[in-house]
Amino acid sequence: MRFKLATFFVILVALASGAMLAYIFLQKGPSATTQAPQATVSGIFDVNGVIPSGASITLTQKEYYSGAQPSVFASNLPVVDKSPWSFAVAGTGKTYEIQAQVIVNGVVVASSSPLDVTAPADEEVLALNIEAPQQQPVITAISGTVTVNGYIPEGSTITVQGRKLGAQKFTTIAQGLPGQTRQALDYTKALSGTTYEVQGTLLDTSGQVIGTSNILTVTAPASNEVLVLNSSALAPTPAPSPTPVVVTQNPLPTSQPTPPVAISGSINFNGAAPVNSRIVLFQKLMNDQNYQVALDNISPADGTTWQWNAPKNSTWYTLIAILKQRQNDGTDKDIATSVPTTIAAPAVSVVMTINSGFSLSAPGGPISISCQTYNGGPNQNTWNVGITFQAVNGAGSYWYQVGSTNGGTDLINSAGQSNTINTTIKNSTTYYARYAYASAAVAPLGSNQYSGFSSTTPLQCSH
Repeated sequence: MRFKLATFFVILVALASGAMLAYIFLQKGPSATTQAPQATVSGIFDVNGVIPSGASITLTQKEYYSGAQPSVFASNLPVVDKSPWSFAVAGTGKTYEIQAQVIVNGVVVASSSPLDVTAPADEEVLALNIEAPQQQPVITAISGTVTVNGYIPEGSTITVQGRKLGAQKFTTIAQGLPGQTRQALDYTKALSGTTYEVQGTLLDTSGQVIGTSNILTVTAPASNEVLVLNSSALAPTPAPSPTPVVVTQNPLPTSQPTPPVAISGSINFNGAAPVNSRIVLFQKLMNDQNYQVALDNISPADGTTWQWNAPKNSTWYTLIAILKQRQNDGTDKDIATSVPTTIAAPAVSVVMTINSGFSLSAPGGPISISCQTYNGGPNQNTWNVGITFQAVNGAGSYWYQVGSTNGGTDLINSAGQSNTINTTIKNSTTYYARYAYASAAVAPLGSNQYSGFSSTTPLQCSH
């Protein structure tokens, strides 16, 4: 590729009118103030029960353990199940206590449990159970899924029971459900506006209880609820293999291999990941004292999936996830730790939540342009250029924004692993470039894994 010599110089002096026919201009003009790292906490509402007329949702927040009174950051939000909410002025790396309230005529009729979360974060759920008894309650439904972790003996069944909140005795909602890993839950005789406690049990063929769920508290109507049972049954010890017999003709069909036992799930990652960091999943037998490494080098990104293939069937384990950062001397520093989770193997959909409490500083390096080829044909008058953003030590991916206005994205708004991009710009037109970075090699565009943006740099090529 041919390069014009002038493309490698920055024109730093004012040009006299008509004194130069062609020039290449690169200016790092007055840079915009470096932006504070973006930080948003967002999620959805899980609304259960009867929604009163005129109801709205108010959201409050306070910094965790600050001792301050909660302050309102959103109000008059519609009371709609699965509708989104967002806290867009959170400080990166700070932990907040967020709570939702349903307001009717200035009176609080329902409140969510406080959500403790580190910014930035997404896919957080605020559950609201609204008790609003009507003169004539409507028969409605509570639906969702029943999930069983651990060994499920052949012929076992599931019974689901419920009771009104405050009642002493459970009544049967469903019984004789086949013992299986996952199936639908549907209670069609619930009363609207009434809060229930629902519990599931796993029974073997003799009727003995071999697994019990936690109590699920929910107000009807409700959907997408999850009832999780952990089986305490022990898998039978396989019989020793017989001495192999050589068969030369008409061999009998071989049995299918037993599928491996596994515990799998995902990472709910809130906050930013520091450079040179990873997640390590530790495990121990439920009654043991010491943890052992189950999985290493899990990507510190929200939604990352994992699977541990070494547990024993029908055995209880305690799992914990730790965000670690590799130091210059080769040692690890613990940045954040999840809450321990105890579960029976096999198990699926185990979510480990990590609030990192860490923020990535915005990059401050220069941004330069290489004006490579001028396209002067009819209706062209453009340049093929390369734009280089100063590399950040430990960055796995970059987010580039280039536009015709300060902070604009009309030319480029993309992510990649290189600190150099190629594009085409108009002749004698000023563009503005800025960038952010993430420690993960693959970070979705706009995800909370990125740092704040650098200051903008004006760029131009002229002929």
